[in-house]
Amino acid sequence: MNEILKAYASVSVSAALLTIVLLLFRPLYQRIFSKRWQYYIWLIVVARFLIPWNPGNGIVGNLFQQTQKTFFPQTSQQQDPTQQMLLQEQDPSEQQTFTQQDPSEQQTLLQANPLQNTVFSSQSADNHDRAENNSMTKNRTMNLQAIWLLTALVLFVRKITVYQSFVNYLKAGCSPVEDIRRLEMFGKMIEQKRIKCAIGLYTNCLTASPLLIGFIHPAVILTKAELSDTEFYHTVLHELTHYKRRDLLYKWLVQITVCLHWFNPFAYLMAREVSRMCELSCDEAATDLMDEESKRAYGDTLLHAMCTGGFYKNSLASITLGGGKQLLKERLGELMKTKKRSKRITAAAIAAAVLLAGGAVAAGAYVQPAAAGKPKKEIRLSDCRIIEKNGIFYILCEGAVKSDMPTGGVTDGCVGIMLVKPDEYTSIGPFEHMDRLVRDVKKQAEQLRKKKKLTAEEASLLTQAAEKIQKDASQEAYDFISITKKKGAYYYRGSRIRIFMDQRTDESFVKFKYDEKGEIDICLRRAEDFSVASISFLTEEEAEEILEDLEVDDEKAPVIEDPARPVAIDESAAAPADSGQIKDANQGIYVSRLTKEDLPAQIKQEIARCKQGNWYRIKHKNCTYIYYDGLPNDYAFKPALSTQKAKIRIVDMGGSESYVLLAVYGNVPVTVTYQNQKVACKEISLKQER
Repeated sequence: MNEILKAYASVSVSAALLTIVLLLFRPLYQRIFSKRWQYYIWLIVVARFLIPWNPGNGIVGNLFQQTQKTFFPQTSQQQDPTQQMLLQEQDPSEQQTFTQQDPSEQQTLLQANPLQNTVFSSQSADNHDRAENNSMTKNRTMNLQAIWLLTALVLFVRKITVYQSFVNYLKAGCSPVEDIRRLEMFGKMIEQKRIKCAIGLYTNCLTASPLLIGFIHPAVILTKAELSDTEFYHTVLHELTHYKRRDLLYKWLVQITVCLHWFNPFAYLMAREVSRMCELSCDEAATDLMDEESKRAYGDTLLHAMCTGGFYKNSLASITLGGGKQLLKERLGELMKTKKRSKRITAAAIAAAVLLAGGAVAAGAYVQPAAAGKPKKEIRLSDCRIIEKNGIFYILCEGAVKSDMPTGGVTDGCVGIMLVKPDEYTSIGPFEHMDRLVRDVKKQAEQLRKKKKLTAEEASLLTQAAEKIQKDASQEAYDFISITKKKGAYYYRGSRIRIFMDQRTDESFVKFKYDEKGEIDICLRRAEDFSVASISFLTEEEAEEILEDLEVDDEKAPVIEDPARPVAIDESAAAPADSGQIKDANQGIYVSRLTKEDLPAQIKQEIARCKQGNWYRIKHKNCTYIYYDGLPNDYAFKPALSTQKAKIRIVDMGGSESYVLLAVYGNVPVTVTYQNQKVACKEISLKQER
């Protein structure tokens, strides 16, 4: 069932419980607490009816959570118990999966079916039947929601239409009061009530009793019956009290509640009680400062209004002076009662209101599981299974099994990723380029997170899965062409590789490694779909050129490899950036890759002001910092250093989005290239801290 409908159904039950409590305890509080308290206490019930939110599920919310499978079936796919038993009886070889925790099993599966990962057999007939059942359930819930909303809309439009017709009818027969003496009295009463809005005064022989109408242009409408000055005063006083308290707004708020909860009989009971207490509390407020004689005169006015009015009345559209005979009898009886209340009663009234408000929260409302406030178990990729089928990588988490996987596929050459839970799933993609999979997944997952369709934890899980899928695809390519890795070293058909270059079509690196103990030099080139296009040996001239670019001897050659942090020219000899001990030029030039946490405070403050997408060269003491925020992938660097200059070549390594932060120790000019293109850096020179 739709989450909104479930939320409003739950608050309808909660508000009904509050209504029952107030009605049951009414004999206890109606003679103790003021009529004003008895009138406004219903606002808590109205708020519970209208606000489908709660800090937690509460009593009713938990009930809805426990019974939703029975009364509100899930629209996403559920596991069939019969199918689960069949799956358990299957031969284990037919249920191939691979996990992050079992690399040997993963390696076996990859070798068995290269470039496609693991393919699983599906029970298409069962999936088809389950899809049809889910579709029928979804249609039923959508129809139920449509009926609820359509009925609420029809009722509300009808109430608006009735109100507008009533107002138009009254205006057609109204005559403005022209008696100067009455108008002066009316003006003084408005001034005494401190009402700044202009209120009209009219007479109409058709209205059943004096009343107040209008939001924007309010008006008091009297009957044609002749009123004495006392009756006029009491009549107008009653209607102005209604206006001062915004009772018309309160009344329409109740009508909106009735429209939304038209299926709940307790909503109508609540509306009846609010209407009754509206008049009783208004009488109490109007006669609060009157003596007994004035109160008797006020009661006579109520009786006169009951006997002399016309026939047209509408309790929905207006606030009247009169009412039913039973209500009139109750109002007259309450007028002569003493209204003085002690501080203890006032304190008890406040406590009772707080207690009812707490009860409204305790009763609660249905909250979606992601926002229910319950502690959630952290989802880790190592606890999930990743299954590839028809180009879609299914991430099974929180106990999800194969039967929870929805059917589907993607275009040949594309990749889709689906996060599957026992009662729901989220799909992203398709993605065309395997070498950009991590970046594309992260971007799409972040968009879904901002739209609140994914949690931050789920977005992170998808990104981690994409990193694993991309890495496995790369390793799979190596296995396919007989490149293996042992203890950090790469081998090609048993020969240890010295220079290993794994290049994309744009000549950026998927992987670059120099191994001084290697025997051969290999260059692997990939096609646009990330598959291996060719593999070749480097010539002696090409290998020498690469080593010359690095400008280091074999003993200090850097090892640049993803995902490990690259080391450049005896990085361990360089002093920490925050130690203040910077090597001078006579001791050599050093390059170090840093994180923002490694920086001294002054540099941290400076890069915090740097704009994303711009390259910066920040000079401080005897060190130059190279900074760039917003790199689409992780990076490696190749330094070419001398005592006269430093050239830093930065290459794209794939993986997660990153920032560049390098420290070049030594007072030499520094130039930077990225993807073989020289970049323009904004120069920033910082004064030394004293």
